[in-house]
Amino acid sequence: MNRMQIDVPQLMESMLDQIRPVLNDRSALIGIANGGYGLLKFFEQKLPAVKYVGSVDIGLHRDDYSVRGLSKGNRNTDIPFNIDGKDVILVDDVVQSGRTVRAAINELFDFGRPRSIKLAVLVDRGGRELPIAPDYLGTFLEVEAEQEVVIVDDGNNRLSIQVKRSVG
Repeated sequence: MNRMQIDVPQLMESMLDQIRPVLNDRSALIGIANGGYGLLKFFEQKLPAVKYVGSVDIGLHRDDYSVRGLSKGNRNTDIPFNIDGKDVILVDDVVQSGRTVRAAINELFDFGRPRSIKLAVLVDRGGRELPIAPDYLGTFLEVEAEQEVVIVDDGNNRLSIQVKRSVG
């Protein structure tokens, strides 16, 4: 396992600098469970003016049941507000194929019709299979196809980026 010497808090602050100018009274932050949830909590603390905050679980919208089976994440979808007409910023830790984001968007539309959906991602590792790209990005990290990028919380709210060989 390779731990990257990247200043993750600086990346998150950079993302905040990108997001702040577009916020309005319709803005909603929605984290993709589980990876985007920690990043969402950080944004929620730094952006107290955003009054609409929630999370989506993509378990029922995945397109890889034949590989992974039907499994729900550790959290249920929690959108405690009317999503219609909101400018949603969908938050995740890592984007690769785009399939997780597609599943999250499908879940969002089960709750209503947002005015817009933008994507905020800490790490873009490339390898897109769908035409999905982050609007707000911490960093692009080029890794080999058989490697996995993982954001790890050490338990003291200090995040690091790890690159490891995929299992299976």
